[in-house]
Amino acid sequence: MRRTKDDAEITRRKILDAAMVVFNQYGYASARLEDIAAEAGVTRGAIYHYFEGKPEVYTALLNERFEGVNNLVGSIVSDGGTPKEVLGKLLTKILVFMEENREYRMVQELVLFKTAYLPELEEGMAHKVKSTEATISFIDNLIKEGIQCGEFDKNIDTRAAAIAAVGLFSGVSTLWLLNDKMFSIKKYAESIVDCFLSGIINK
Repeated sequence: MRRTKDDAEITRRKILDAAMVVFNQYGYASARLEDIAAEAGVTRGAIYHYFEGKPEVYTALLNERFEGVNNLVGSIVSDGGTPKEVLGKLLTKILVFMEENREYRMVQELVLFKTAYLPELEEGMAHKVKSTEATISFIDNLIKEGIQCGEFDKNIDTRAAAIAAVGLFSGVSTLWLLNDKMFSIKKYAESIVDCFLSGIINK
């Protein structure tokens, strides 16, 4: 039984690995389950054994390939520190993760450049919106804590600052993904984040 479960998980991962290649090659809308099956070396029917259809393959791919960065965030928060230290490490390390982790880079490229909005993806997109809102709320609360302990300016709009923090990551990531020869995220991440933090610290 153990062998069967292991084999099933290996096949499922092969399908998702293949989906990453095919979605990035053709874009979500033009990709077909037949293409994914051929890339994975399985039958189209085998895909339906694990997923209801293409939208479910896409959603599972995103959820699992974002797991690495989610683990990174959890680790940074668990390590603790002052609000400014935690926020600085979060923004810096997630930016660097983009350059260091190929799977995370590919899934970001897929979401940003190769996925058109389609009704069939509405549930997955709603999850992404909810996740983004949760991130903004977390950073908002972190900045509020920083104000209470005197690290951040008490006059700043904490939600606006949180939105700016998320926008900083999105903007820098998009620029780099458009042309990774333009600059090195690893080289500039800390300086970029320091520029942001300098605008909200208590002077």
